[in-house]
Amino acid sequence: VGYKDWVGGDIGAMIISHTTGQYARGVFTASAPTPGASFDLELTGTNLFGANAENARDPTYWTQRIKLVKSTQSCKVQSPASVTGLPCAPIARRVKTDEGEVQDDLYTICGKAPQVASQTRLVFSGIRVAAEAQEAAYTV
Repeated sequence: VGYKDWVGGDIGAMIISHTTGQYARGVFTASAPTPGASFDLELTGTNLFGANAENARDPTYWTQRIKLVKSTQSCKVQSPASVTGLPCAPIARRVKTDEGEVQDDLYTICGKAPQVASQTRLVFSGIRVAAEAQEAAYTV
C-alpha cells in the first residue's frame, strides 16, 4: 500500500550539537583540547552507520572518517600542520574549463577509522593539535 505524496529515503548522518543539544548537520562544538596533548574526539548523533570495532569486516565501519581544518578553510585543503593523528592523502582533480584543464589537489581521502563506532556515537582517538601563536578555531 502506497501513500500519495510521501517520499521515503535516508536523511543521512545527523550530528547533535554539544552547544544546543539539537540536531545540526555539520556542526560540532567542544571545549578546546590542551595544546599538544592527545585527545579523543567524540561525535554523537543518529544514522552514523557505525559498526563496533570488533566487527571490522562491516564495510560501514571503514567509511567513517573525520578531518580537522581551520574554520576559515574548505574541507578540500590539506589539514593544518598543527593537527596530527588524522592523516589525509592528496588526490589530483582535473576540471575542464573554457580556458583549458585545471588541476589541483584535494585532501579528502582521510585516514584512521574510529576507535568506537555505532549508529549514535563515533570516537576518534590519538588526535593532537599543537599550540599556535594566535587562537584558532577548527571545523570537523
